[in-house]
Parts: sequence; structure tokens; C-alpha cells
Amino acid sequence: DGNRISLKVATEVSDLSFANEASVPSLVARRAETTVDLASGQSFAIAGLMQKNSAQNAAQMPGL
Repeated sequence: DGNRISLKVATEVSDLSFANEASVPSLVARRAETTVDLASGQSFAIAGLMQKNSAQNAAQMPGL
């Protein structure tokens, strides 16, 4: 159909991890890959890759 588009989408979110307490941090990545068929004017969203790290945020706050 001339009014459709097919997209192959690969996303990645990466973050440094100090979990092993080594002097060099490791890299932690979350990935998602999908193929989406869209009609003219349609949109799409990818969710679920972000992660809130409360312990890391607290460690960066003065006085905690």
C-alpha cells in the first residue's frame, strides 16, 4: 500500500554501574528492537527503557 511505511527501530539506553565496587565502572545497557508498520499520519512510542536509580541519586545529594 502506498500510504504505509515500515520502520525497523533499535533503541539503547546505557548507564555506568558501580555495583561491583571496582575502580573501573561497568556499562549496563537496556535495548529494544522492533519493526513497526504505520499508516500515513500515524505515530508510535517506545516505553520502558528508562530506569530511576534511587540509590545513585541519593549518593549524589549533599548531606546524604
